[in-house]
Amino acid sequence: MRILCPETAIKSAGAFHRLSLTRIGAKPLVSATIDCLEDRRGHVASVPDGLRNDGLGGLTIGVTGVAGFIGSHVARRCLEIGCRVKGLDQTPWSPADANFEMTVGDINDHATVRRFCEEVDVVIHTAAIVREGGRRADFQRVNVEGTRVVVESSAACGVQKLVHVSSVMVYGFNYPHAVDEDGPLEGHGNPYCETKIASEQIALQNATPEMDVIVLRCGDVYGPGSLPWTVRPIKLMKKRDFLLVNGGRGVINYVYIDNLVEGVLLATEKAPSGSVFNFTDGVATCREFFGYYSTMIGKRPLRSVPGWMFRPVTYFHRYLRRHSDPDMVVHPDVTPFLMRPHGYSSQKARSVLGYSPTVTLEDGMRRIESWAIESGLIRRRIA
Repeated sequence: MRILCPETAIKSAGAFHRLSLTRIGAKPLVSATIDCLEDRRGHVASVPDGLRNDGLGGLTIGVTGVAGFIGSHVARRCLEIGCRVKGLDQTPWSPADANFEMTVGDINDHATVRRFCEEVDVVIHTAAIVREGGRRADFQRVNVEGTRVVVESSAACGVQKLVHVSSVMVYGFNYPHAVDEDGPLEGHGNPYCETKIASEQIALQNATPEMDVIVLRCGDVYGPGSLPWTVRPIKLMKKRDFLLVNGGRGVINYVYIDNLVEGVLLATEKAPSGSVFNFTDGVATCREFFGYYSTMIGKRPLRSVPGWMFRPVTYFHRYLRRHSDPDMVVHPDVTPFLMRPHGYSSQKARSVLGYSPTVTLEDGMRRIESWAIESGLIRRRIA
């Protein structure tokens, strides 16, 4: 399925930036007074002018998939800057904050989603099945039809802006070098890629003069608690089940979770309706990226198999681990994800929104190591 649909700008006159000063209460959209922020783990990082999002304070933000990795981080950050937050998820979650309200329910249930959307200014839609492969019907139900319910409910309840969190995987696996938001979209028969493309189209096609819609295409989101890019690789390495493909020459388009959250809030403040943005921090080879984890746990150098062998090996591994936690078993369809040849361009987010990630890959991996030791995932290294 090849779709030549670069950014479809649905730009109605007067539809931009309706999160006005009168709605926020004469508070400037971007504060010029904050010089640094301290994250929830006590790390202090300087924040460039573009990464100051306290102008959203006072709004009611709805976050779908709030119990998930991205959704929970977005919700916490919104609470930190003074927003009221409503969360929607099948799994109960609470940050123990009086300004948070949880709605437990199915994203495909119209009544539940309508209740969640009531009195919400902005919906940040992070709920999705994020896996390398699986039953297409499951992806269709959540990623496509679930998005349709969220979009329709948001419009019906008077939500002013819908922020649809998507993925760079809408470009498929054989995309051009440094592909930007105008690049062709390609599903390559993968249910995750194809349903993320479809979900973007549903969101963008429902932008109206009353409701802005923006789409954010996130890279490979890593950090403490990230299942595919942090927890699973470490656990597999501890069991000596982790393998690289083709020597680890494929690339990871990494984005640290705290950087991404600031990017989401920047886009919520500044992005015009109908716009699309890629968010990545940089590019590393798989060998380089996963090598950090190997060093953390003190294992020998990572093993590798040729690309043609990797898929049958993962099928065999799934059979051996069929009674294990399914989240810790590698799906054979991960193969092309680990063989991607190029990076994506996030220049538009940097130039238009002022996105300037403050956590480098080295810093992010140090934070992961500290978290992994504290949580008991790994042991402290002996110098």
